Amino acid sequence: MGALIAIVAILAWAAVTISKGGSKGGEDSKRLIKALAAQLDEATDERERLQERVENLEAIVTSEHYELEQQAQAAGLSRIDPALLESDPLTDEQEVERLATRAREQ
Repeated sequence: MGALIAIVAILAWAAVTISKGGSKGGEDSKRLIKALAAQLDEATDERERLQERVENLEAIVTSEHYELEQQAQAAGLSRIDPALLESDPLTDEQEVERLATRAREQ
């Protein structure tokens, strides 16, 4: 996104330079604008590819979560145990309490 802003700023600078300079360096300015337009097109294409990639990853993550829920239900669990999703390890007391609660639910 930052590169896109920079390219747009350069394009604006080139347009101002051309309008002030008149015919001075007209060919160079035209080449510069064409090069910048090509870079802008490339940046736009890359952004679109990245957007598609993010959407695909979101679909994968969502479907895996759905599959985990289905597997948990098939195994007789009413839901996925949130403790399994925690990144911090449980203390022994917390683990005992979690197991006791789970056993009571079944």
